[in-house]
Amino acid sequence: MNRAGLRPLGWSLAGPRPLPHKQLPEPDQLKDPDFVQRNQIIAERLRAALDARPASR
Repeated sequence: MNRAGLRPLGWSLAGPRPLPHKQLPEPDQLKDPDFVQRNQIIAERLRAALDARPASR
């Protein structure tokens, strides 16, 4: 199943799990210095990538 790109049946039956990288942070998390520091590099890279995009018309 892995070679065909299909997930094993056991994972399919487990139901959807929230993925931390696909969830928006809670407003209180944005004020937490540890959370901000952990995500600072990612935020800078994302801003740089977004700024480098060509302007759409």
